[in-house]
Amino acid sequence: MVGGDSVRPTEVALVETSSPNSYNGTLKEVALGLFMATINSVPAGEFVVRVAGKNIFSKPSNGLFQRRSSTKLQASNVTITTQADGTLVPGTNFTLTFTVATTGSGGVFNITVSNDRSFVMTNVPSSLTLARGGSAKGTVTLAVPINTTSGSDVEAESPGGADSNYAVLRLSVVALVTDITPPGCKVVRVNANCSANCMLSSWDLSANMTDGNGSGIQSVAIRQGNGSLSTSTVLDRGVNVTQAFYRASCCFPKVELVVVDAVGNVGTCFRSLNATVSQSTNATSNITIINSNNSAECCPFLPVFFWLIVGTSLFYQYMQL
Repeated sequence: MVGGDSVRPTEVALVETSSPNSYNGTLKEVALGLFMATINSVPAGEFVVRVAGKNIFSKPSNGLFQRRSSTKLQASNVTITTQADGTLVPGTNFTLTFTVATTGSGGVFNITVSNDRSFVMTNVPSSLTLARGGSAKGTVTLAVPINTTSGSDVEAESPGGADSNYAVLRLSVVALVTDITPPGCKVVRVNANCSANCMLSSWDLSANMTDGNGSGIQSVAIRQGNGSLSTSTVLDRGVNVTQAFYRASCCFPKVELVVVDAVGNVGTCFRSLNATVSQSTNATSNITIINSNNSAECCPFLPVFFWLIVGTSLFYQYMQL
């Protein structure tokens, strides 16, 4: 409502244009100055919306107001329902079945399918024939790209364009993962020169981390220890190797590094110095490769969703007075 800051609605109703019959609703304030109307049923024919309330800044004690919508509305006789059978897998085709039904007259209903992510779609019907009060099914096949972010819509329009509707379906995209092996982490060198006063000395280690033919190393972090960590990547005989360098005070003689690949597999390597160490070694002892509880995950959800829009259960056709 224009100038709605000065009014407070108290009543809402749908009023038939062909009779004085009205369908009253209830109002609930969901935020300051924002109201939600609930109406259990709507007229079968054309109707307008009537709102009544009070002008909170009006000086007269009866500062009431009433407004009607300037357009005629009509509930849709067309409904579209759809249900996804299965999941969307990148790089495959997905077939979706939908049903168009009408409570009004039958005829040839035009079907419009669009896609805002440039999906390749096949087997899309241009129309469906419905008997009076009947229904018909249609299908659409979607070629799901490897990197799916998606969004599509399907609409149905009655003969002559007098009525239309659409439905909404949200589908998750699931990627099949063949990499279930955690990355490897190997300590290749330890250099320690720790004195009796640990605060005056430090130690360091170097480790190589690889994921073979897997999804690739995503991150390296310190799980245990209080030192600095730096990484670099080199190519060794066609395999990417992440080289980690860790340095810490001798007061912190333990370190555990965690390496995670692109699909969530986890590997770790651990090193603990002896009580007194004054040497430089090429060491592979005291090294463990540990899988966390979720080190092998199959089929994680991509950070995207597929939106298929085939309408709402109710659509209003706007007509000029």
